[in-house]
Amino acid sequence: MPKLTTAAVKALKPAEQVTDSLTPGLIAEGTANGAKWMYRYMSPVHKNKKGNVARRTMGLGTLATVSLAEARELAQAMRKLVDAGRDPIEERKREKAAAARDATVPTFGQAAEAKHKQLKSGWKHPDDANARAWISSIRRHLAPLLGRGIDTLKPRDFAEALAVAWVEYPKVAADVLQRASQTMDHAVAQWPEHVVSNPVPSARKLMPGRKGGAHKSKHQPALPHEAAPAFVRDHLSGIEPTDTVRACAFVLLHTAVRPNEVREATWDEFDLDAGRWLIPGERMKGRIEHDVPLVPEVVALLRAMRDTGLHKTYVFPNTFGTNAMPDVPLQDFFRETGVASDTPGRTPVPHGCRACFRGWVDANGYDPRLGERQLAHRPKGQTAAAYQRDSMYVRRARLLGQWTNYLHGRAVDSNVTPLNVNVAA
Repeated sequence: MPKLTTAAVKALKPAEQVTDSLTPGLIAEGTANGAKWMYRYMSPVHKNKKGNVARRTMGLGTLATVSLAEARELAQAMRKLVDAGRDPIEERKREKAAAARDATVPTFGQAAEAKHKQLKSGWKHPDDANARAWISSIRRHLAPLLGRGIDTLKPRDFAEALAVAWVEYPKVAADVLQRASQTMDHAVAQWPEHVVSNPVPSARKLMPGRKGGAHKSKHQPALPHEAAPAFVRDHLSGIEPTDTVRACAFVLLHTAVRPNEVREATWDEFDLDAGRWLIPGERMKGRIEHDVPLVPEVVALLRAMRDTGLHKTYVFPNTFGTNAMPDVPLQDFFRETGVASDTPGRTPVPHGCRACFRGWVDANGYDPRLGERQLAHRPKGQTAAAYQRDSMYVRRARLLGQWTNYLHGRAVDSNVTPLNVNVAA
């Protein structure tokens, strides 16, 4: 039995066959259109008419598409199947059948898109940031599952994909899990021939535990105000105007505005000459407009960002330049700093910047009403709300100036808007 060479295979005449001494079962046969490869074996599962082990021959391609070395590798792989008691031809048939079936099974990503489209048809604002967040959060946090067929998904798949976020970003992870469940419910109804039950609810039982239990309070891990100056120095200095994530974090910390209200800010809300930012009521949690004083450091950064022309509408656009920045990049920024929060074992979250500011206000004896107004917290009780109509804008501007001095390591005048001192607005 000679050792095959490529030249010898090319020289084969039609119907002429040669075998390879290096690879038992590998055969080269000449045809009118060039040589082809075959693998001949004794099937471990098929019998011939006489009841004996059947000899079968399997095609491995042509010399034009499969080299001699590749043909040897294929033949060796087929030999391993035979040794394992499996018939290579039957295995190939099963693979083709599975591929044909998979071609008709929607992926999880396709199912999510279908569910999102269905939901949007009933939403009042189908194109706003919250509506887009529905599908974008699935794409980001369940990326490993997007290409998987809906018939292949198990509870553990969702649990493993969300394990980190479940601990780091409980609210985000819970939202994503709910959206995944909506998607799989839709898949059960739309494609019952492929999936008969929703695996997502069982995924909750496989999620890692959270320190202190899940959702025992609304406390958000915050940057301690004592650590804020070092945080600004190490992570929020020298920001390029195109670095929208760090710029967003800078504005967030210096204004104590809610993260979503910062992320979705539009240029028409700002009067940079006056150093004011008027957030319309429809974007505020309490549906009341919020007049935010801007310190010079924030104004300078925003001017530089505006000059870049990154986006005509949004101050902090997403990476595609199509809409406002989603919440996850900002959360990732705080997590990746590795800075310790006031919650053991956790890094700060963007929303914690508000608690950081409020803690500084209390620790330095400033009027707590100023802190509450800057946080856009409405006075509790109808009577208090009726009488406390003053926005305290001037006093809040002075307070934010002192907060900024503190953040940047400059001297702070402790006599500015002290507790119980009446300073006219």
